[in-house]
Formats: sequence, C-alpha cells, structure tokens
Amino acid sequence: MEVKQMPYTVENQRRVLVHRDMPKDNEGNFLLIKKDNLYAAYRDLNATALCLYLYLAGNKDGFDLAFSPKAIHNEMGLPESTCRDQFKVLVNKGYLVRRSETSNRYDFYEIPKEKKTAETACVF
Repeated sequence: MEVKQMPYTVENQRRVLVHRDMPKDNEGNFLLIKKDNLYAAYRDLNATALCLYLYLAGNKDGFDLAFSPKAIHNEMGLPESTCRDQFKVLVNKGYLVRRSETSNRYDFYEIPKEKKTAETACVF
C-alpha cells in the first residue's frame, strides 16, 4: 500500500485536495498552461484581460482562431466592447503580436514577446 506524504503545513493552515474534471482526448478541451506562465499573466494583466488570455489559451496549439467578440460574449459573458478593449491590452503587453503592420493576423503567446512582429521574433 502506497503511503502519501503529508504536505508541509503551518498551524491552522487550510488544506485543499483538488479534484479536476479531466477532459478526454476527443472532447476538444485544451486549457493546459504552465503554472509559472499563468501566475506571470495574473500579475501582469487586469481581470478582464486575464479572462481573454484564458479564452485564447484554451485553444489547441496552432489553432487558427477567427477572433469574434460576439462569440466570446456568447461563450463567456464578456461584453463585446470589453473583448475589443482587452484585445488591445494583450497587444500592448506582448501576448498578442501582429504579424506585420498591415496584417489583421496576430499570434498569441502564453508569455509576452518583445514588441516585434511575429515574423522577426526569435523562436526558441
């Protein structure tokens, strides 16, 4: 029988056992973010920009999303005008990078990129 080690706690500290509803491979759920990236975004973004960040991060890597404030409103309840405003916040912070000055295509990154176009950004 496996013996689980107790986590380090201090007096009167609350403990939480996490129960996740893990998606099956065929359910199309892709929200998996490195904790460090999520915590950095949490510190960097306001609450509504973080909602949009999570919406974008909830898509499969490489997914080509047609950004629609109306669709986001219908799925999450975020007002359409807020979606547009927070899109600009993600651009200004470097989470969304425009491919070129004249393009309507953007690349989303979990961690912000420098203020460069995606074509000239370093790839790691």
